[in-house]
Amino acid sequence: MELKEVINDEDSPNVFLIIQYLEGESLDRMNEKPTDAEVWKWSRQLISALYMCHIQAKVTHQDIKPENFKLMGTNKDLVLYDFGESKCFDDPEDDLVSRT
Repeated sequence: MELKEVINDEDSPNVFLIIQYLEGESLDRMNEKPTDAEVWKWSRQLISALYMCHIQAKVTHQDIKPENFKLMGTNKDLVLYDFGESKCFDDPEDDLVSRT
């Protein structure tokens, strides 16, 4: 997923993320049972996405559910989207992993 723009209005407590349009079906709309290989692949991609959010971007998604994943391209890569409920860590030095 490509981040196109970040809008941080000083008069608003919100930050707005403009991302690329994502084509593909959401995980909750799958009509067929995934293969074991797909489940393993998507598990690794989910862990990678959460690592990127928590460790690198210091963001918690807060709304992880099948509707917020898209299967992209012919390889059916898993993409996490819809960061509408997400929050930034209060302390930029905070490491969510070490608190669990």
